Amino acid sequence: MAIRLVTNSYSQNKSQQYRISIREHSNGYSFSIVDTAAKECVALAQVDSYKELTEDPLVREDYGEFNIVLDGAPFSLVPEALFVSDNAACYLPISSQHQKRAVVAQTAITDFAMVGLCNRRGCLEFANNSDRVEYTHPLFAMLKQVGHQLRKTVFVDIQKEQMHLLVVDYQKVLLANTFAIQTNEDAFYYLMTAFQSLELDVEKVPVVVSGEVNSQLMDTLKEYIRIVSLASPTTNTLWSRELDANVYAKFSLIV
Repeated sequence: MAIRLVTNSYSQNKSQQYRISIREHSNGYSFSIVDTAAKECVALAQVDSYKELTEDPLVREDYGEFNIVLDGAPFSLVPEALFVSDNAACYLPISSQHQKRAVVAQTAITDFAMVGLCNRRGCLEFANNSDRVEYTHPLFAMLKQVGHQLRKTVFVDIQKEQMHLLVVDYQKVLLANTFAIQTNEDAFYYLMTAFQSLELDVEKVPVVVSGEVNSQLMDTLKEYIRIVSLASPTTNTLWSRELDANVYAKFSLIV
């Protein structure tokens, strides 16, 4: 279902101080527009096709910054101390032949002293604004939002055909991976496998869920894990009071 929310603060005359973040999904696209001067999200939308995206008047504006989140891109996380930028493609989990053709996008994740790499070849392009576009991966967006956690925390982002799973403990990344899923049972299996392999306590370690989440999955998680919650805008200072808080979980990685 399409979603479109625009605050009264949005103005075409301010486009150069806006950042648009667009996320590619297997079943469509979502985007947000943030006023970087006022530090406030002024628009959100979800569309079903590339045609709808490119024809949307909000997307066609000339913004100061573009951020593209690539759900299906091959990715890697590398400690800053071990990263050699001249050989960025070699860190990606793809064949040597694909590495030669890769177009590598880098994301600095300073809170965890890591560099995020993903292959953006064949992905959404904004040719006219190439110098203002940053490409990234959902897990990198999660890490940049998370910052330092005072205790172990599990973050799960659910999409139609995949889930992104992140486990952090203060400045440590214990797990960051993407899994193909078809059902709620698949998502539950990968999450509980992470709890088991990392020896996480289901009574103490909280789980924060975002994305396309249904009530059946949330009920199942709460049956086995004591602290489960949907991603909430209460800790995101960019979220406008004019926006419906009930849709935040769908857009949390691009706000």
